Amino acid sequence: MAHSIPQYRLPRELLDVETGKPILPAFGRYTGPAVCSIILRCVAQIARAVKIPVSGIGGVSTWKHAVEMMMVGATTVQVGTVCSDLSRP
Repeated sequence: MAHSIPQYRLPRELLDVETGKPILPAFGRYTGPAVCSIILRCVAQIARAVKIPVSGIGGVSTWKHAVEMMMVGATTVQVGTVCSDLSRP
């Protein structure tokens, strides 16, 4: 069964188990405020582990979320969630 998004249908599986190849051109598709705390933890762990810039991506729906990403070590922040929520003024 696939997840529904208006005008799009996404496969539930990320890999074709027969070929081992990705079904979508990239891994991902989970975003929004529900994953923000998970992403914050991941960004913090990655930022501590590497010596290169880290971009906070996923679940940023307010300016406070962006600041939190930077506070845990993100050098840059991508804000796709806030841009896709057209119901907010």
